[in-house]
Amino acid sequence: MASACRDGARQAVAGRLPRFVLTVCVLPALASKHAEGCPGGLDTSVAESSAEAVLTSGCRSQAPGVERDGDRLSLLQSALRVEQRHLLLQSANVSLSHTAGPKNETESNNELHVSVGPGGYAGSRTEYEMDMASVAYILVCTALVQLMTPGVAFFYGGLMRSTSILALMMQIYMSMGITTLLWYLVVFSLCFGNSLAGLIGSPLTYGLLQNMSHIIPAVQGGMSVALDSEIPGLLFVAYQGMFATLAPVVLTGAFADRFRFKPYLLFLCLWPVFVYAPWCHWVWGGGFLMKWGVYDFAGGIVVHTTGGFSALASLFVVGNRPERMSKDLPHNVPFVALGTALLWFGWLGFNSGSVLSTGAVAVLASANSEIAASMGLFTWTMIDWFFIGRPNIIGACIGAMAGLSIITPTAGYVQPPTALGLGAIASVFCYMCTTALKRLNFDDAFDVWGVHGMGGFLGAILLGAVADSQECLTQDIARDWCANPGTVARSWEQLGKQTCATCACAVYSFVVTWIILKAIDTCMPLKPDEDVMDIGLDLHEHGQQAYSTRVASKVGDLSKGGARYYVRRMRREMPLTTASSASPQSADSIQ
Repeated sequence: MASACRDGARQAVAGRLPRFVLTVCVLPALASKHAEGCPGGLDTSVAESSAEAVLTSGCRSQAPGVERDGDRLSLLQSALRVEQRHLLLQSANVSLSHTAGPKNETESNNELHVSVGPGGYAGSRTEYEMDMASVAYILVCTALVQLMTPGVAFFYGGLMRSTSILALMMQIYMSMGITTLLWYLVVFSLCFGNSLAGLIGSPLTYGLLQNMSHIIPAVQGGMSVALDSEIPGLLFVAYQGMFATLAPVVLTGAFADRFRFKPYLLFLCLWPVFVYAPWCHWVWGGGFLMKWGVYDFAGGIVVHTTGGFSALASLFVVGNRPERMSKDLPHNVPFVALGTALLWFGWLGFNSGSVLSTGAVAVLASANSEIAASMGLFTWTMIDWFFIGRPNIIGACIGAMAGLSIITPTAGYVQPPTALGLGAIASVFCYMCTTALKRLNFDDAFDVWGVHGMGGFLGAILLGAVADSQECLTQDIARDWCANPGTVARSWEQLGKQTCATCACAVYSFVVTWIILKAIDTCMPLKPDEDVMDIGLDLHEHGQQAYSTRVASKVGDLSKGGARYYVRRMRREMPLTTASSASPQSADSIQ
């Protein structure tokens, strides 16, 4: 034990182990040395420069102006117990503050607070040194990821009919309300609380934000939930909450124009608890897949695969829109471009912020995200040009989303040339998926499954094949060019793990979402009447119109009855044009 502790202390000082090893190993050694009779006390300052010196000498001469304490060993042991308790429970690579001054012993609320100073133990409250650069960076990334939700609203809204855009945006913005509240109340604890048999986090760990601080890191089972990042626990909660908010927003686009508002609110309450939280805990929160060695850098499994295959399940329950409705005619293409810009901008914080600190890996993740998105945009544009005969802005935007989806689980684990190839693969693969789903007569309104779901699905699997080689797996021998030393390396074993976990996520998300939607449908209908879908959900659900139209001016009474009456009247006066013969101009006149 003594030799192991000595080796651990040396590695800690060399930066290869967390600093709490110094407290767990070095200070007990110092206490033992003092017990043997160390004249003048102990010199803990040498722990900053040489573990060997601490373990072999550890003595110092009496400092000028410092009183000798008759029970110095007792004080040292008391201080040791306090520091061990703090640093073992909050092992987030925090360090004790270094404050000069005379030794002093203070007590407040029956608790001893000490900090290590150059001359021994100085009397001040223990302060955990935060990496302020990382704190500032993650604050910015949190805001960027928050911006992605309105970005989705504009992206989907531009593709939506003009008579249902407000209903869609209302559903998306409600996720920012309901999901965020659930996240702070209980879902974060389900994701990152103390693991219950590796299956789910305990709701008692962080429920109602108990045991959470804006000063020190959050911990789970003695380990930091934010890996080794020096950011406060509350900041980690806020950043991860943006992911939880975005996940149900993504799948909303699959059943757009045919999902009532009331059952959607109930769905928002159930889906994060039964679908998102388990997979977040299993992959990121200390669950069995994380311990098994499954990697997901920023949400290819946790966000995109869960959302994409949940979207696919919703198509089996909600069904298709009426054939007479215009389905593939976006009402506002500039909205699509604006939404893409917001999503692309926010995605950089989504991926690079997942490092939870500044540094080389954050730079790599950001660069890889930009490269993959750009390559995806270019490739999808070329595909459209080849098959349709002309390039178009909507295809370019969708290609960028495909590239960002596939790079999400791999952004901090691969080299930039690999990101370039992944972007091209994503566009080809996702184009095939969306085309196949349409030929199978599934009405995925905005290609959620084909782009987000299958992009993240493929990226999570390919991580086992495109990560760095085995020489990057051991941090001590990793070369400078390694993307993320000491994490993941390509191998058949890793490829098998990634494949099993991703496929299991797809099946689980599909089945559980199908059960949730079926259960809700038995309590209240999910799908509005066809009359309502004809006129649009904006009037029926919210009594508003996005644009001033003849429908809004003639309805007068914006109640449900008035909307249905006007639909029947419109049908008698002017039958709706079928989707196959509708032109953009006629579609606008109908909407």
